[in-house]
Amino acid sequence: MVAQPPMPGMGYQQPQPYYQRELETLKGLKHINWGIILHIVATLLLLLTALVAITVAISAIGTSDPDLGALVAVGALVCGGGLIGLVAIILWLLGIYEMHKGKDEFGSEHSTNVSRAVILIILFVVLTVISFFVTLVLALSWISLTATPSDIIESLRLTILVGGIIGIVTTAMLGLAIVYLILSLCDEKYKKILWAAFAIYMILTVVGTAISIAVIYGDLSSITNVDDITNLSSAGDLAQGMSFIAFILFLLAYRHAYNRVRIGELQPAPMPQPQMGYMPPPPGPYYQAGPPPAAPTPNVCPMCNSPVVPGETFCANCGARL
Repeated sequence: MVAQPPMPGMGYQQPQPYYQRELETLKGLKHINWGIILHIVATLLLLLTALVAITVAISAIGTSDPDLGALVAVGALVCGGGLIGLVAIILWLLGIYEMHKGKDEFGSEHSTNVSRAVILIILFVVLTVISFFVTLVLALSWISLTATPSDIIESLRLTILVGGIIGIVTTAMLGLAIVYLILSLCDEKYKKILWAAFAIYMILTVVGTAISIAVIYGDLSSITNVDDITNLSSAGDLAQGMSFIAFILFLLAYRHAYNRVRIGELQPAPMPQPQMGYMPPPPGPYYQAGPPPAAPTPNVCPMCNSPVVPGETFCANCGARL
């Protein structure tokens, strides 16, 4: 006897195509990776700008004729670095939004870390805005026409001091946010790389701020104008520009996390399935707790009027169903 193939409706189902859901975490990691790359480029331009500015400041001490070519180069580097940095910020914000949107894709620990990172980034933005307005107010005070040279120097010193302290705090917040975003997605080796990058980032920021404050609070007797002071303080920017080293390490860790998610080494947590709960019927006049009662059997057949025995299903005379 030849076995027959299963017929439709007999338990056989055609295989359904499987569509893997697109992970928001993977999209966020991709955008942040590109944001870090552009940030490194912008930081290198900042480093080059600081080198040019220091060269201009040293060559201009004691003279009154500025090097216009060098000033144009500095302006071009600043504009180029600012434009690249703006694109990097956009990619960072997009990636952070996507990672926060998919924070539950890799378990509760990852979700908690991403939430911490988002809170730190919000505080970073708030403090950055506050720092901008504080610096603006202080700057307006030392560019006023009525200010004396000593007042200008003291106001500039206060500006750099306050801005430097706020900069250290905001750097710590940004660095911790970068770490927490992928801390749960990295293995132990790359977790150490993340924390090493954070430590380098903080050390370079503190050193750069200390240099700027030391320069501006030093002996300014050989300085002829405020522009010379500002250019000399670029030595602090030189140290902070070295932070590209930290971001290269951050980039290595983010590439590692991105590859682990992309190749499936890290499996996302299963999506919760909707539960079908039991909904009891509403109470009413026709509601009964038990099964419906059986219909009584008639005493005579409705077709031929022959007497029937109670409990029979068919009439013995005509065969009609009772």
